[in-house]
Amino acid sequence: YVCGSNSGLIMEKPIRIEETPNGESNLDIEKELQLVEKKLEELQARGVEKAEETAAMKELGLN
Repeated sequence: YVCGSNSGLIMEKPIRIEETPNGESNLDIEKELQLVEKKLEELQARGVEKAEETAAMKELGLN
């Protein structure tokens, strides 16, 4: 870290799949997957190129 008298690494606590960073439990994995599936179907129906599909998935936090 940058400031202080101690030196070294500060290890982060890993987040488990059921935890959220802010402590709220409003994370719905199924809803997230449905959103991705719907977007992918939408893109495929429009006949977009793979690059545009990849960009859309990156925007959703995938790939």
